[in-house]
Amino acid sequence: LLCAELEREGNKLVVRRVDNEEDMRAALRDARWDIVISDDTMPRFNSVGAMRIVNESGNDIPFIICSGTMNERVAALAMRRGVHDYVRKGDFARLVPSIEREIKSAAMRSAVKRAESHVYRLAYYDDLTGLPNRNYFCERVNEQIAARPQMQAAVVFLDIDSFMRLNNSFGYATGDALLQEAASRMAKCAGSDV
Repeated sequence: LLCAELEREGNKLVVRRVDNEEDMRAALRDARWDIVISDDTMPRFNSVGAMRIVNESGNDIPFIICSGTMNERVAALAMRRGVHDYVRKGDFARLVPSIEREIKSAAMRSAVKRAESHVYRLAYYDDLTGLPNRNYFCERVNEQIAARPQMQAAVVFLDIDSFMRLNNSFGYATGDALLQEAASRMAKCAGSDV
């Protein structure tokens, strides 16, 4: 009935019904989902277990409980634990807008995360080589000094001889290609700490 109501509103649906923990884990592993709608009590599963699995997956997926047996006190407790909404089963006038609201909210959270990641990347990594930049270096050095003030360390400085002459003679595209190749080789030597 819910699928029919959502399709009547013009939504195109891909639905996967699960009724146990293994199927829930498989569904989260196999595809990216916009929302989880769960009954509170199912024969081999419940909404608490479903919510736990969604949280363990690390995905930011809105979670709505749609149940006819859950009391308001338990529903409020579930929402304090991360459930996004609780709607009585059959109340499509409230459920459909709730689904739409939660999907939009999740999309906005995802956009904010992408923007923050992009800003971080611009601030701490070189756009051409993808290597950490001076800001990243200075921050990491300060962190290490604060964490271990007695630590001894060395800094290695690398320079490409006659780089400006290469740029002037062969053009900036060639210079960029050389920097990218040098960065790639340094990253391979440095390992995963870069």
